[in-house]
Amino acid sequence: MPSIESWVRQVAPPGTGYPKLEAAAMGLKALETTTGFKAENISQALAPLGLDAAALKAAVARFKDTFEALVRPDATANFFDPREQVKQAAWHAGIKQAAVDPVSGQPLTPKSVAEGAKPPSPAAIPLSAAELNELLELGPSYTDGNSVQLNPTAKKLAVLLEAKAREALAAPSFEQRNLISSQVIAQESAVLAAAAAGVKDPATLGALYQLFFESAFEAGNAFRPAFNADGTKSTSPDADGLRGAAQSAAGGVAFRALPKLMELLGVKADAAQVIRGAAIEDVASVASGDLKLSYFPSAAKIAETLKAVVAPDDYFFSHLDKLANRGAEQKVLGFAVRLANTTWKAGQVHRAAWEGTDRRINPKAGDRLAVFNPYDNLKADMYNATFSAELTRGEGEGLSRQAALGRAGERSFARVVFEIYKDLVELKKAAA
Repeated sequence: MPSIESWVRQVAPPGTGYPKLEAAAMGLKALETTTGFKAENISQALAPLGLDAAALKAAVARFKDTFEALVRPDATANFFDPREQVKQAAWHAGIKQAAVDPVSGQPLTPKSVAEGAKPPSPAAIPLSAAELNELLELGPSYTDGNSVQLNPTAKKLAVLLEAKAREALAAPSFEQRNLISSQVIAQESAVLAAAAAGVKDPATLGALYQLFFESAFEAGNAFRPAFNADGTKSTSPDADGLRGAAQSAAGGVAFRALPKLMELLGVKADAAQVIRGAAIEDVASVASGDLKLSYFPSAAKIAETLKAVVAPDDYFFSHLDKLANRGAEQKVLGFAVRLANTTWKAGQVHRAAWEGTDRRINPKAGDRLAVFNPYDNLKADMYNATFSAELTRGEGEGLSRQAALGRAGERSFARVVFEIYKDLVELKKAAA
């Protein structure tokens, strides 16, 4: 079987320049761990060659014939599942040679690589019953004037997350790194999600933890083909492309887990439809509820407020509790972005290992506004940091104290909404 580069040279028109040849070859290689080798995707990858319609159709057929073993070594493989991507990638010579068992030192077969994608049982959540009860009863944060304050257990979750992420970064194998980071990310994600959902039942909390762990483990494991068994960067020529594909897998992992999460929480709605139709206003409503702000009150809050101003004898008073609302849809969206944040976070330790720096797991790194942080802590810290900076800016521009406070609040809220919206964008890609 020829290399993809040599094959591209064979089908390219005479005189095709190196940049176009390289672009076509890279496009074809990327298909192995993204969409798979569908005819339309092969055509798109070959676009830089400028083939006419007939030549392009012939080239696609020729590619499938030439690379049949590479295209589909497993006829049942699902190219959209990162666990199957691991199996597929193992067939590539460079990855197959690099993948070795950390105990025996023997080369791993595609089957054993795929088996390694199965998540083990996670460790228990490292919080006492009192700490869990406090978080579930009070929630992770509360508003205090113009700032959002974190409760003690929420602060402890942030400390645990950073400490365990650093432990994972120093782990002697990819497997240990992924396990340690997946566990701590799932732990903080699950308890915060339980607090947001009003979950009190230990069994439901345990099920939430298992679901978040499996999602984090799967999203982290998508990075496995880009690393050696000892956790160091692979020297395979395809390693960087595999790392890039792994970074794009998080949204899909979260999207696939969302229906199970909604079922667990008893929320009935079409998750895919909600994600596709969600707009910035919907994200703002979710952010407002999470931060306990009044910018975008819920339908229930609006009904409660109306009861205080509408006369009880008004003919419509009895209908206030039946006002049409998008409560279920907003619950889907709220938990969807939590899942997406979890699966995104699962890749940060591996990306830190790839880059050789702790920047991605350091909540105080540069101007990143603590993006590596438990989800609710992230929103609180980002709101407060932006508010402080914007208040100083407004007063420096000569605004009155009241005007500066108002603008700072608006901009702080908008910054949080924007951060959440980035998670929604990844989910929209998966829903499409």
